[in-house]
Amino acid sequence: MVNLKGIILSWAKEGWRRMGITGGKLLLLILAVVLGVIGQFFFKSGATQLAAPRINSLPAGLLGFLLAIMANPSILAGLFSYGLSTIVWLYILKSVELSRAYPFLALNYVLILLGGAVLFHERISPGKVGGSLLIVLGVLLIARN
Repeated sequence: MVNLKGIILSWAKEGWRRMGITGGKLLLLILAVVLGVIGQFFFKSGATQLAAPRINSLPAGLLGFLLAIMANPSILAGLFSYGLSTIVWLYILKSVELSRAYPFLALNYVLILLGGAVLFHERISPGKVGGSLLIVLGVLLIARN
């Protein structure tokens, strides 16, 4: 039987190697993506706790909304996670071409889809699954060229 997973991983690894994305850099790319995704989960959790500002009470309503954002632990955790992701990302960009590294951020869509379903009970439609598979395929194709 054909080991499709092994073939795809081998194919991708060869592409990453040719791009100069070796084991350590690949792990840092994955870390940057995961930290960004974790930040989004915290943002979503925090946002559900916020009351929307009233349009008729601007600017006081907007100020209250901004203060609520700054006092929300989930949103603050999301900002912290995003900050860490940015630090890792900047480190990656020191040694990897932007056009090679940036496509990995597309994996955010896949991880957000899965996490949204697990953490927030969001629905995964066949179209979302198909789109996610195309994203992964696109990242693999970019890694090969």
